[in-house]
Amino acid sequence: MREALCDWKFRRAQRDQIITELGRRWDAGIASGPVTEGNEAFSRVRARLDAKLSDHGAA
Repeated sequence: MREALCDWKFRRAQRDQIITELGRRWDAGIASGPVTEGNEAFSRVRARLDAKLSDHGAA
């Protein structure tokens, strides 16, 4: 019985840590600014990378 209680307490502590971390990441995401649709964000990153590669190749 003691071992089962220790296991339960350990799993409960892990769960609480995960929930705390999830909340921290949620808050960081909200604070990071407005939402951008994934494909739009990827297109912007690709365009910047393409521009850098073009500039690097022209030099």
